[in-house]
Amino acid sequence: MAEVDLDERIAVGLRAATAPPVPVDRAQVAAILAGRAVPRRRRPLRVVAAVAAAVLLVAGLAWFGRDRAADRVVTTDELPSAGWSTWEPGWHDIDPGPLPATGDVSLARLGDELVVVTSETATAEGAVVPAGAWAFDPAGRRWRELPAPPFAVLDVVATDDGLVAVGREQAWAEAPSWATWRSGEAAWTVRGAVPAAPAIAAVGSGVRGDGGEQIVWTGERVLDLTQGAVLDPATGEVDELALPADVVGFTHLVGATAVWTGTRAVLVGWSRQPGLSWDAFGQDLATLPAPPAAPAAGGEASTVAVEGQLVAVAREGAGGTVAVLDPVAPAWTEGGTIPTATEVWCPYRAAAVGARLVVQGCEERGDDAAVAIAPDVATSTDWAALDEPPAWDRLERPPRPETGIETWLGTDDALVVWSGDADVTNNPDAPYRWLAVWIPPTD
Repeated sequence: MAEVDLDERIAVGLRAATAPPVPVDRAQVAAILAGRAVPRRRRPLRVVAAVAAAVLLVAGLAWFGRDRAADRVVTTDELPSAGWSTWEPGWHDIDPGPLPATGDVSLARLGDELVVVTSETATAEGAVVPAGAWAFDPAGRRWRELPAPPFAVLDVVATDDGLVAVGREQAWAEAPSWATWRSGEAAWTVRGAVPAAPAIAAVGSGVRGDGGEQIVWTGERVLDLTQGAVLDPATGEVDELALPADVVGFTHLVGATAVWTGTRAVLVGWSRQPGLSWDAFGQDLATLPAPPAAPAAGGEASTVAVEGQLVAVAREGAGGTVAVLDPVAPAWTEGGTIPTATEVWCPYRAAAVGARLVVQGCEERGDDAAVAIAPDVATSTDWAALDEPPAWDRLERPPRPETGIETWLGTDDALVVWSGDADVTNNPDAPYRWLAVWIPPTD
């Protein structure tokens, strides 16, 4: 038997194992990888941004960064999650972990995780801390750090497989830019400037809502109603949003909050003036009728999407008048009045938790507003088909340690509430932070 060189056998085996079995067309491989990079279209996630009141007119806007702590939690691995299904019904405090004491946050749901993004903030000592992003896994009950956003001040929405941010390097200095991040990527991709549509530039300002950039994910595009732009996260392209010929005639919507109902992006105010709606691509523009019972002089309301319809709750007197819009018809239905024990009713927060509408009163006006009122309309998602408005239940919630700037996020299975403040000048309890979740009953 011939003598065998062991080293030579190993070398031959390694060459055979690593050689491609067939000729490789590198161009074809590149094309396949490029195709995989295109995100698949799935059913749009129910993502409800922090819902502020729809205000008729906005006199001005100031962008300010807020305080955030410097502690961070870094976790590189992503564990599978069951979302909030492992939590019992009721209220639960969530350890805020690395989150700062600030009111300037964006909340979103990405897959089964809760995403919290903060703008650049300054501590009470004057130190500047950059913007940050974190994800909370409800099943594992732990935080992981996401790549830092590329802007100092920003607003964020979740898409099917990532995040889209519109922001600025300085809080009030320049025009906004936008960036995207897909789950698993090591960094954000800056897409460029978000140009204001000529009609909006001519009047000086677009929709401002609660003071931030009004951006809505439709399942196909991100509509920026502040700039009048349509952003495509998959390609990075920017198109103009379809706008009415007479933009000046819709300035009563400057302070309104944009809502995606599942079929239309809706913008309405509590007045006798018409609203607007767009399709998922921001190109099919429609005019909406004014809500019923709105005062001639106009007023304020909170708006939120519930099971494909838009619900508007007016701020008036000791009770909130409710109106429900079918954005496809389009037609309004009167939804009755919310009973409340407060002397002055001013619902400045509302969110949808599945088929439930949760509305909170005004905590600055007596009666600790650690109460919310929630009707369960799961048995009939069409309010117009009901013989009478749905019954309202009082939902007690745990008291917060302090009073500060609050943000809500409603999803199919939970209501997440964030409260925080770093402004020691206006709030003697600052800095502080508080995070909680309400899981609705299963029956």
